[in-house]
Amino acid sequence: MIDYAKLATATLSFVKKHWKVLLIILLAIIVFAKMRGDYSSLVATFESATESHQEQMDKVKDIHEQELLARDELIKRYSERLTELEIKHSDDKEELLKEYTKRKEAYVIAFGENGEGLKKDIENYLGIEYVKP
Repeated sequence: MIDYAKLATATLSFVKKHWKVLLIILLAIIVFAKMRGDYSSLVATFESATESHQEQMDKVKDIHEQELLARDELIKRYSERLTELEIKHSDDKEELLKEYTKRKEAYVIAFGENGEGLKKDIENYLGIEYVKP
């Protein structure tokens, strides 16, 4: 059988003789355990930051895609509106040309080919007399 009293005495004398080495080993184990815990905490923090960064990038990409779609929609509406305005401008231009032609014909009919009627109308309106150059 094992004599526990003798074992305890031998252990106590070993610890008294080599206490510095045992303390260094114990402190090394504690430092290793602490470093291991800090490293695990650091890795967890890094992974959390990486996930957070990825989520933020995904949100930014979604917002960017929405902005691109909105921009494309605005460009499409602008192009359609521009086409409508160009057609309206062309129609208005044709209408003005027709109106100009009608007025020109009316003036030619009203004032004659040589402009004598126009001269008389201007003289009466302004109260002046036309003098040939």
